[in-house]
Amino acid sequence: MEGVWQGLQQQLRLPPALKVPHWEKLYECNECWKTFRCSSSLIVHQRMHTGEKPYECHECGKRLCSSTALTQHQRKHTGEKPFECKECGKAFNQKITLVQHERVHTGEKPY
Repeated sequence: MEGVWQGLQQQLRLPPALKVPHWEKLYECNECWKTFRCSSSLIVHQRMHTGEKPYECHECGKRLCSSTALTQHQRKHTGEKPFECKECGKAFNQKITLVQHERVHTGEKPY
């Protein structure tokens, strides 16, 4: 695995540390020039370009690019809905879906 990491480091344009606070460091994709604050986020992003999907669902065999995506996908099989609306009690399997739902109660229209 160490060789893979070294290869990725060479492929990615990671800026030098040079006394920059960690929250200001940016890691840039050499394919599309999108920047990230965390090198791990850049590595996951790079998988979009390479098509690499190292995480596999043991239930259905679907392959995904990140452990987070796998966890969210597995909720489809388990029915788990860990995000609950405090206003009405409706539950969701993804936080973004809850956030979008909560706008029903606040009347917020972000578009």
